[in-house]
Amino acid sequence: MKKPRTLVAIAVLLLLALVGLNKSSVRESRFPGTATAQVPIGGEAPATTSSEASLAPPAVAQGASVATSDLNSTRSTNVVNKAAKVTLSSGGSPAPLLDSKTHGYYKDKSASVCTDSQKDPWIEVDLGATFLVRHVELWAPKKSCDSIKFKGRCEKSQDMMVVTKKSPMTIEVLGEAREAVGSLRIGNSRAIYAWDGVEQRARYVRISVAGERQRVCGTEVKVFVEDDNFRLCDARTCKFGTCKCLDEACKRKKCACGSDKIGEHDCVTNPLQDWWYFPVEGTGPLGGSWNWDTGKVAQVTTKLARLQNPKSCAKSNDVKGLIGAQGRGAGLASTLHFISGHLSEAYRTKKPFVFGGRMNYAGTKFCKEKDMYGDPDCYFEPLAGGPCLKKKEEVRRAYKPISGPSRHPNRCAIGKLCNDVGHFRYLPKDFEESGMGLLHFRSAVVSQLVRVNNATAGLLNLEKLKADIGFRHPIIGVHIRHGDACHTTDRKGRCKGLAHYLPEIRTLAERYKTNRVYIATDDDQVLKTTKSYSKEFEFIYADSFSRDLFDSKDQIEYRKDLWTGSNNKGHSIMLSSLIDLLLLAECDYLVLHLLSNLSRLALELAASRKEAIPPYFSKDGPWCQHWKMCTS
Repeated sequence: MKKPRTLVAIAVLLLLALVGLNKSSVRESRFPGTATAQVPIGGEAPATTSSEASLAPPAVAQGASVATSDLNSTRSTNVVNKAAKVTLSSGGSPAPLLDSKTHGYYKDKSASVCTDSQKDPWIEVDLGATFLVRHVELWAPKKSCDSIKFKGRCEKSQDMMVVTKKSPMTIEVLGEAREAVGSLRIGNSRAIYAWDGVEQRARYVRISVAGERQRVCGTEVKVFVEDDNFRLCDARTCKFGTCKCLDEACKRKKCACGSDKIGEHDCVTNPLQDWWYFPVEGTGPLGGSWNWDTGKVAQVTTKLARLQNPKSCAKSNDVKGLIGAQGRGAGLASTLHFISGHLSEAYRTKKPFVFGGRMNYAGTKFCKEKDMYGDPDCYFEPLAGGPCLKKKEEVRRAYKPISGPSRHPNRCAIGKLCNDVGHFRYLPKDFEESGMGLLHFRSAVVSQLVRVNNATAGLLNLEKLKADIGFRHPIIGVHIRHGDACHTTDRKGRCKGLAHYLPEIRTLAERYKTNRVYIATDDDQVLKTTKSYSKEFEFIYADSFSRDLFDSKDQIEYRKDLWTGSNNKGHSIMLSSLIDLLLLAECDYLVLHLLSNLSRLALELAASRKEAIPPYFSKDGPWCQHWKMCTS
């Protein structure tokens, strides 16, 4: 008779234990500087993580709907931004926090707002009703001196929001009676202060910074709430997009972006204006995005391949000159971008493009010994085939060096063709109608251009290199450009150390749950500083080449010793540049310098490979579609 009583007692103890667990739970942050958050369990199912959401729904065509079966077979979770009203403890108008514009400087009061300097300042967001909150974001303003166009003095620390371990930020979610139902504390600097996986029913969100003489500042605040039934899309939650029907009755709707915007759940990011893209979900293992039409992209690459391999090459666009000194090219990525413009023109005019000039990066002893001196095909798959391959050889034989000074003020020896970037704005109409923009189209074009040939692939041996250095997904890619950029052009004096990149790295690491970071840099000193942050991140980098060749105060196209064909210094630079470019393009999340062509090229290649725009942060400006420096 004792055995049943014992079983009952055990059952009671287990029940009490479960009840105790259900009262509260402690969520530990993966990263130092973020304190534990006391979050009561609300009984809701946990949000699907980015790794679980392996496939994104297809883009919704104009005027069409997506079948429910298609929706359920891809992603079953959805969120919308329901931030409706903001109150500040002091300071200016909260209007910038709700205008769906995320880019702004501290000094621009029309784009950002700060509380007054005070003790424990705060802002509070009213959702208008109680919802299941999943994500909270406060986008921090940028310093004016981060812009290359800035002239004058940068903001002082007392005029900015400063978050440290001693002055942490607290994000709280509050119920109808403003009772706290959960909180998160962050103790270090971020680009965007985000709390993911909130999973609490709340009406209000309060964000504060502890300490004397502190400020809370932002350009935008977002509170994403559950919309798994796809019923909450409206003109406010989808301000710059269109609510597209997901069923015949149009009871379920999803925010779909136009060609000038990108976004998975809201359409607020304009790549030509905004520096950051931070979707609540990373790209799934199999890629895919609401805003990516695989068929349209394949159409571009297929058409280009067909155009460049025609039955007749009589009407080809024959090009002999490039940007840079004496028409031989500038930096590798800027030169490739310039060439990609001619591919865009080939697509628009339906005339094949043939390059018969000389490219500095192929002016190496390696290429000369292959009888390919100055020929990009020394490293890349041929752009022209069939009759156009013969045409290319004819143009190359007729090539004459472009006359002019060895140093041209605007790095152009080919006249107006150098500065004319109008053709880079070309966007096929069917692309635009499908909701894809210039970033999507340019990504498709460069993916057809940047294809290393078998010989180059063998020299790079990327699979072995990745295995040797521990390159594994998910991974953050960071481009830290130094080299000639520290001493030349408008970037002179703007080189920063690794610490300058940590707010963006931390922001990506916290949301996408990885501490693995690939560093692409031309400066060995940057790599040495990674040891200072080794407890927080696992830094990896290519160690198969020396970066000493990049250490020069002269722009690379003017270093004649590299491109005479008498040595392989330029060959080493070419291979090392390709390693960093291609590994950056394989990363899942990116911290870039979009004023740099190599960063832009990496972003475009990453997008084409993933069939989705990856989350990215730029340190110095927005993306642009041409080869010149983006300063808008």
